[in-house]
Amino acid sequence: MVVANVKTVGKRTSEVVAVYLSPDQKKLLEQWADKDRRSVSNLAANILIDALEARFSDRTNSKKS
Repeated sequence: MVVANVKTVGKRTSEVVAVYLSPDQKKLLEQWADKDRRSVSNLAANILIDALEARFSDRTNSKKS
């Protein structure tokens, strides 16, 4: 879900996605991000990218069999 029209300078190659977490879940995500010395946004994006790659690589591999 796109949550805002953000004015950009130049070409944007990313989209904005919003997720809702409980306060406890958010705190855990923040702790994880701090430990890895990255932003919560970057950590969340990488978690989602890894999940998407795992999900769709399984589909691709199963079609090749």
